[in-house]
Amino acid sequence: MAEELITIDHVDVDCKRKKQFPDGEAIIGKVVGAQWVQGQYSPGVAVDFKTVSPDVGYSLRSTVYLSTRKDDGSHYVAPDKPFDYMQRAVLTDEEFFLQDSVSPETWIGRPVAFVVEQAFYETEEGEERYYNIIKPHTVRKPTNEELADLQERFKGSKILAAQKQASEAKALAAAPAKNDGNEEVEEGDLEKAPF
Repeated sequence: MAEELITIDHVDVDCKRKKQFPDGEAIIGKVVGAQWVQGQYSPGVAVDFKTVSPDVGYSLRSTVYLSTRKDDGSHYVAPDKPFDYMQRAVLTDEEFFLQDSVSPETWIGRPVAFVVEQAFYETEEGEERYYNIIKPHTVRKPTNEELADLQERFKGSKILAAQKQASEAKALAAAPAKNDGNEEVEEGDLEKAPF
């Protein structure tokens, strides 16, 4: 008797690969997701990366949190803290200047370099499970040499360009112009994202 197959339309599953990188490994990743999350003490942004160097397509996640003022409880981006480093890595100076508020959706498609370290947790069965975390204060923009190497390596590939146009459009839409009202900001006025 022939086996009867039942077809379905769609199953929503994230396309992720995991890998254990060694301590101190320098990684260049592409931001593929950034969304606001509520932390224990303040809001933050969960940032999802897919690696492009040294290996392609592995998923990593980091969460950066805002700081909170003690006097009134308001939130802000503290200088030289992980949120500040992330924002410096993903935004050009012009984009930062033109944005009135933090907009993580404009980070998508941007390249970020960082160093990972290994951490572990213990399961209920007492087994140790290792995973990578992004080492604090190592998040930065990739250098021009690193970007040129990646562009040469992936020439003709869609790995780098897959979300470039979407992220540029979101950055422009989210960045209201800060001028005297007599000038309009043109798309060409913003430095292009390298990916």
